[in-house]
Amino acid sequence: MSDSQKNLLTGFRLLIEPLDPACPRATKVDATRAWTASNFTQSVAQGCDYSIGLELGEMSSAQGASSSPVLSAAYFSNIKGPRDAEILRRDAIAGRAQVSIKIMLRVTQAGVAAGFGSDTSLQGDVTPQGDLPGNGGQMLAGDFDWRAVLQTVDVPVAGWNGNDHGSAFYRDIMSHASRKNTSDSPTTNAHETQHFLNSEVRNKTSAHDNTVYVGDGKAGLVPEPRMHAREVRNFVSPTMKRASRYELYVIRQIDTSWSEVLYLFDEWSGYRADLRVAVELMRAGKLGVLGNEVCVGDGAVEFLHYGAAAVAALKEKEPAYLEDQQFKAAFALLAEETVNYSREGAGNRTIDCESSRYLELFRSSPEVERNRQVIRDWLGPVWTARVLGY
Repeated sequence: MSDSQKNLLTGFRLLIEPLDPACPRATKVDATRAWTASNFTQSVAQGCDYSIGLELGEMSSAQGASSSPVLSAAYFSNIKGPRDAEILRRDAIAGRAQVSIKIMLRVTQAGVAAGFGSDTSLQGDVTPQGDLPGNGGQMLAGDFDWRAVLQTVDVPVAGWNGNDHGSAFYRDIMSHASRKNTSDSPTTNAHETQHFLNSEVRNKTSAHDNTVYVGDGKAGLVPEPRMHAREVRNFVSPTMKRASRYELYVIRQIDTSWSEVLYLFDEWSGYRADLRVAVELMRAGKLGVLGNEVCVGDGAVEFLHYGAAAVAALKEKEPAYLEDQQFKAAFALLAEETVNYSREGAGNRTIDCESSRYLELFRSSPEVERNRQVIRDWLGPVWTARVLGY
């Protein structure tokens, strides 16, 4: 292969995630043009480790499409430096028109360091694919896509003429709920109004269910399991039992008011609204409207832990319920938004006091290993690697 043919990949999907939440997320890489290691260097921060997921479509050269696609070290020949990366995943799926790999790269002063050996190669038939996962494209082979699974109902527009301060999700929630909380900050208003909206949707059915609001006037209805919510406590890690919201939501509220497991997911949905609105305000330069509020995003990550504990409890007490696709999709939706928006808000005191630490605890602490394994078995290793980073 000549130098002019090296380093060219087209027709692929690319997902770049920092392994350290303190590192910035990569800027979007255009998946419609050739991608090289230099593109990667320009898109991320020096000194940070990144996980890169690729699902390859057509692999081409400067002289046209290759008739025998090969991914090898030659495509990354301008990657230099010590071997401080390793191939994490390498699958060639024969006869299914897919080749999936996952590699880990580090940006250094000298360029990009990678762990490819000279004989590393994958071969297989490949076809052009769509855009980035989570942005309308297909997912990696074996991934779980809640968008393709969750069945939704329409939520009519109820109207609202307030100031969204640059947060589209704040306007979305406020515009679709008949009953609104308007006396507090945008994050608190969104949180409480999300509860009202969820209640309005579920009360229109006679089923024993709860609601997850997707956005843009769409909501999913999720049937309640039979298991009592107090069972969740036995699957919460010691550290998270000391977190600020555990006593209120997992102890007192369950003892006095709620027996339903999905009550915890309704609260998770509310804290997801806090987090997402705060990040959108940050993007718009309007975090000042929150006044003295701090730690706005911590609640969502706490409830990631409690939600995973609920799944682990259900696996033991009511395993058949985990087959319910609505519940599975609702968990995936809330987890993905929690992780993605938490990463974007990491290090900002208004948003993140404990979020980053709690995410790392979820990913790596021995305390959470049982729950990590349950989620991995349930949603699959591709989803857990992409979303949760393990």
